[in-house]
Parts: sequence; C-alpha cells; structure tokens
Amino acid sequence: MTEQRTPKKAGPDLAVLRYWEEFADWFFARSARFPKLIRMSVTTRAETMVLDLLDHLIIARYQPNERIHRLDQANLLLERLRFLLRLAKKRNSWSMKSFEYSMRSVDECGRMIHGWRNGLTKKGVA
Repeated sequence: MTEQRTPKKAGPDLAVLRYWEEFADWFFARSARFPKLIRMSVTTRAETMVLDLLDHLIIARYQPNERIHRLDQANLLLERLRFLLRLAKKRNSWSMKSFEYSMRSVDECGRMIHGWRNGLTKKGVA
C-alpha cells in the first residue's frame, strides 16, 4: 500500500509570486486601454515596474543570499508604483473600480512581502 502525501502549504515566497503574477496579468489587460496621452510615459513605466517587481520576487525566492535585498527593492518598487497608479487615475485612465482593485492588490502584495521579510528576520537570516 502506498503512502499518500499531504501537499505542503505554499510558503510566503510562492504565495506572493502567485499573487503578483495574477495582478500583472490583470494590470496588463487594463493598461493596454490607457489613453495614448500617457501610454508612452506613465503606462510604460508602470508596466516596467510591475515586471521588475516580479523579477525581484523570483530572485528572492531562488537566491537566498539576495533575499533581503530583493524584498527591500520589491517594497520600494511597490511604493513607486502606488504613485504612478494615482497619477494614472488623476488622468482619468481607468475606472474607480479598477483603480481601487489595483491599490488593494498593491497593498496586499506589500503586506505579503513584509510578512516574508519578517519571517526571515525572525529566523536570523537578516
């Protein structure tokens, strides 16, 4: 008789990666519809930040010696992205519903990164 294994619960690293990947997919679908006036400036920059943040999270997951630094960089990118998203909203680039969803998602990702980083600090990694 073979022993059944219980799947492990995803750690904070995988949870935040999945979360941000889903947000990135959602964001790119919306940002493609932003007005031409800001598409080459604010939109392009925000899209780059979304992808850069994903890079930082992937590197943090797979390179333990880079983890703290990459999480700090991801947190800084989130803060910069918040400003760009507010600016896009002021330019009437998207609906209030989409804006609220994006801000809630950025905040949630920030909490997840903070929790991951705090967990590392408690383990003595930092």
